[in-house]
Amino acid sequence: MLEAIENYDLILFKLINSNHSIFFDIIMFYFSKTLFWLPLYLFLAFVLIKQFKKKSFIIFALIALLLGATDQTSVLIKNTIKRYRPSHNLKIQNSVHTYKNERGGLYGFVSSHAANTAGVAFFLSLIPVMRRYLWLLTLWVFLVCYSRIYLGLHYPSDIIGGIFVGIIIAIIVRFIFIFIVNKVTLNKILKE
Repeated sequence: MLEAIENYDLILFKLINSNHSIFFDIIMFYFSKTLFWLPLYLFLAFVLIKQFKKKSFIIFALIALLLGATDQTSVLIKNTIKRYRPSHNLKIQNSVHTYKNERGGLYGFVSSHAANTAGVAFFLSLIPVMRRYLWLLTLWVFLVCYSRIYLGLHYPSDIIGGIFVGIIIAIIVRFIFIFIVNKVTLNKILKE
């Protein structure tokens, strides 16, 4: 069963990674870079600040907590599982297409990019005002994750694992958010 999953993983990886062009190499390279998405981050921050004013700092603090947790958890999993990235896998590395010889770190399961983007997107999608931008958040996660496979840095299962980690941590952070809101509301009621 595990061997069959690995075979499908490799087939899907090769399908995505082998279909490349100079044009898409450049685009996928930028989709994979955090700073490329700065206009999106600023737009989302604007929406949150407009809606929550001074209280938006709580959401930003929770997003920072979420990013720290998803990033460190994904690194911990990588260093525990020690599954080589496609670009470092001796059996296939010569046939893996990379751009600018960027090969990433040695291990790839789970993808930190996938964990970070999926975690933030899922957390934001739980905030009612952000639900109207669900399509934008989904597109962001998809393009970042697809670019990681396209660039030869992750297998599809690395991405799926990262998305799973991101969503789990986002749910935990959401519970922290609810706890904070309930505690602030309770304190306000008790002071009145």
